[in-house]
Amino acid sequence: MQWLWKSSLPASMRIHPVHALGLWVGAWVLLQVGSWRLAQMGPAWLILGTLGVGGLALLLTRSALHPLTTRRSRLTMALLIGLVLAVAIPLPSPFQPLSTEPRLVLPPPGISPDAIRSIRGFGSSPWAGWISDDPLRNLATGVHVAVQSILLGLLITSIVLWLSERTPRAPPRAISRPSRILLYALPCWLIWLIYFLAFYPGIFPTDALNQWWQILNGSFDNRHPAVHTLSMALVYWIGRSPAAVTLTQMLMLGGIIGIAVRALERWGVSTSARGFLVLAAALSPANSLMSITMWKDVPYAMGMLGLSAALLHLVRDFIEERRPAPSTWAGIVLGGLAVASYRHNGLPVVLLALGLMIVLWKKHAIRLIIYSTLPIILCYIMINVIEIYALKISPVPKWFAFQVPIHQVSALIYAETPLTVDEAMFLDRIQPLKLWRDGYTCRFLDPVVNNGPLDRKFFDENAWDFVNLWLRLIRRNPTGWLRHYLCSTDFLWRITQPENAYVYAFEWGTPPNALGLSVRPILPELRNGLWRIFRETLRPEWIWLFWRPAVFFYLIILIGIVLARRHGARPAISLIGHAILHTLLWFPILTAPDFRFQYPVYLIALILSPLLLGSAAAPERSAP
Repeated sequence: MQWLWKSSLPASMRIHPVHALGLWVGAWVLLQVGSWRLAQMGPAWLILGTLGVGGLALLLTRSALHPLTTRRSRLTMALLIGLVLAVAIPLPSPFQPLSTEPRLVLPPPGISPDAIRSIRGFGSSPWAGWISDDPLRNLATGVHVAVQSILLGLLITSIVLWLSERTPRAPPRAISRPSRILLYALPCWLIWLIYFLAFYPGIFPTDALNQWWQILNGSFDNRHPAVHTLSMALVYWIGRSPAAVTLTQMLMLGGIIGIAVRALERWGVSTSARGFLVLAAALSPANSLMSITMWKDVPYAMGMLGLSAALLHLVRDFIEERRPAPSTWAGIVLGGLAVASYRHNGLPVVLLALGLMIVLWKKHAIRLIIYSTLPIILCYIMINVIEIYALKISPVPKWFAFQVPIHQVSALIYAETPLTVDEAMFLDRIQPLKLWRDGYTCRFLDPVVNNGPLDRKFFDENAWDFVNLWLRLIRRNPTGWLRHYLCSTDFLWRITQPENAYVYAFEWGTPPNALGLSVRPILPELRNGLWRIFRETLRPEWIWLFWRPAVFFYLIILIGIVLARRHGARPAISLIGHAILHTLLWFPILTAPDFRFQYPVYLIALILSPLLLGSAAAPERSAP
């Protein structure tokens, strides 16, 4: 069989890599379509058919496979990518009957109390259909999943190698003037203005309504970061209109996208690629709605994107051995401070990302500490001192800070974890034990916490006793905890939409309230037309591409792999590290599948994606 991998194959036995990619895609589609027919004929037919199609595809493309098999690292990459895809896109067993029932499409805001309560419990495991009582069926399913995953792994690995080995672009002679930022931002502003008129004066979700009440009453708390509430208050006091707050956010988001696109000039991204990127950012359904929705996650995402833009400049300076401009350090400080201040989980993201930079670029460690890390820490401390001592803003209540333990205790009670009499009485004192069980759904905490009966004052007084109980219940039923964890986090790592799940994609308007805030569209017919378009993006066959964030997370990793092969690991990790850390830090604290939580990852993936098509190599330096 050594002739399969021989480097000098005869010309008649060679195949163009593009044709090989087509054959792998065709084989994968053939297996996907024909597997159910083979399964009806029996497990043995499925095994033979899968191995036959997969083996024939590999045999016909053996010359294209040679670059993958000559280096163990490349083959390992292909197998690892196949394994990740087997988890992220769990293929159904061919022996499972195809469902003929219509898939659930929840209306905006993507959830309702009745819809949530109809999706109770743990939710099915994505791999539950792979196991049956028939060993031969299990073997056939395993072969089928393995061959399809390997084909996908080879396909993506080949694309990565092709992208990373493209001829580097020449470094640009000079970056455009800062005024070019306005040109890049203009399409976003023009298109989003249409959304602003259709949803005038903007969309204020439940969180924003709570913040608006604080603004009108002059009584602030830190349940939602006070920095964001005070920022909204400042704009409102100047503009005297909620529309002023919406417009300010919309203009800032478009401006930061313009700054990031201009930073790509230094990496040799072509004019056409930048133009396409600007158009994609402007037309993006996520950007269009987020730009006019008053969520704290939007300025947080702007901070992450601003940090990305500054890092594009900084890493390029390090590669070219140039002295970073003061504006670059200012961008890192402002972006990092926004990330640290606009979400309570933002500070660890910034500190870990900058710490990673210090470790990677030891030559520049002192400058990184003095010009970025220390200013962010000092400003963050100053802001908190002002909030606590000058403005007397109350801290985050414990019942709000401990929502993850509350959610997991509800899961463990639903999983019938045994309770002592004292434990049952303690939980019943917080809220009736029946509500702990009946309100549980693995992907959403709200029915357990915001249901009225929960005694928040008692919880705050006994919060640490509750934490101890939570840890005891996990030790008592680790399997129940693991089932909850896999179900509650699949929003982060699973690309496809589970049948019994939903995504809180966006708000379609301002909920009823006593504050006088409501959507009063200037262009009502346009709003109705937009809804018909957006409803299609919520369908199971499309939602993974528009609102499930896992595909953008994996795209960032793919971008990192390509950049690492072109420029080395340090630049690649520096550019994607903060997005990866942001996602990893969500794994232990996620209590709802809200797209807004991963909106920063969406933005960063969108902005960095042109680097896949080519980036400028570092200029050669003459020997001293």
